[in-house]
Amino acid sequence: MLQPFLEKIFTDTVSLTKNTAQTVTAAAGVSLLSPNQSFPILLTGRALLPHWENHFHKRVLARTLADSTVVFAGLVPWSLLAILCSAIVGVPVIQYLPFAFFLLLSPFVTIVFSWVISRKGSSYR
Repeated sequence: MLQPFLEKIFTDTVSLTKNTAQTVTAAAGVSLLSPNQSFPILLTGRALLPHWENHFHKRVLARTLADSTVVFAGLVPWSLLAILCSAIVGVPVIQYLPFAFFLLLSPFVTIVFSWVISRKGSSYR
């Protein structure tokens, strides 16, 4: 169900930075729909693996998913991980969200890292 939508979005086969940003965006969207952490990782990874294997290295896809999809679960208030963190800390998710700046920063760092790698001309293809 998600595959045709992603195929329309992922048309760029050259820009690592653009594909990384699109992967982060897709991961955020799937994370908003999921009640747990595992489903977005599996769904996004399986759906995007053919595109990444054909045009980039799947190592970069794994890094991008680890830096984005994994941390998004702690930011979505209805996610089981966010509810667990909220219960442990004793603070509602909405209140601790502004202080979770490392979770907010991680997806941006992975996009910048992809930009730096693409500028250096590294062998991530």
